Amino acid sequence: DIFGVATPSCEPMPPGIHAIKNPRRKKILTVRRSTLSEDPIQPETLGESAIKTHPMLYFYVASPEEIKGGVESDAFDASRLYRSLAMAKKDRRGNVYVVDATRIPATLSGQVHGIPKAAILNRKPYRRPKGMMAGGGVVTRMGRRKLKVLLIYRKGRWDIPKGKRDKGEGIEDCARREVMEELGIGQVEVHSFLDTTVHGFVEKDRFIVKTTHWYHMTTTASSFVPQRSEQITKVKWFGLQKAKKRLGHDTLVRLLGRIEHKLVVTHP
Repeated sequence: DIFGVATPSCEPMPPGIHAIKNPRRKKILTVRRSTLSEDPIQPETLGESAIKTHPMLYFYVASPEEIKGGVESDAFDASRLYRSLAMAKKDRRGNVYVVDATRIPATLSGQVHGIPKAAILNRKPYRRPKGMMAGGGVVTRMGRRKLKVLLIYRKGRWDIPKGKRDKGEGIEDCARREVMEELGIGQVEVHSFLDTTVHGFVEKDRFIVKTTHWYHMTTTASSFVPQRSEQITKVKWFGLQKAKKRLGHDTLVRLLGRIEHKLVVTHP
């Protein structure tokens, strides 16, 4: 558990009630908690109207005044905190603020003492969050001694092929298409769904919450043509451990750490 989570009526979770003492005012604050699973979210259960997230981003509903200096523990309301952007948007009590869970001070048991200002990603200026679906592929092959992963070099960082889903497109089809386009090849084989990741970024006047569904893939292609229109300049094989060191995004480093046992099993 990272911190207490509200339990929307349509998303039942096994709740627990934990008392948190506010050291400043010496009062007890009761917060509802639930267990946050690291199990991947299966893509077939998702649609544009029901985006789920990896437990690194959450959504808190509040007015600009309530969120101005962060949320003190005595003002924190667990019923305003969501794991689903779609559910947070249905809460009419204020704006939807995107919260970075890694910046939340919490005990190992998941108890929260408020939300600091620095953890709120779209506060000033306020940018309405918008969900985006994407698909990507972890492309592997066996080298002489170890498993290798195919990375692309985009905008000055090593990355993994991925891209936005087109309207009406299946998420697995999206992943396959994006990998082929970015690598400049005509064939990949999709083996299995691996996991999801989520990250946020500013795009004009909106804060985009991008959920990417990852699939394990292989290819018989031996040469690649980087997609220049996507600012990709290199395509290169790396050993799995070296790939984790070279990747320019922490989210993807954590992804490879979570799924590497699945990749090894596929390549005995």
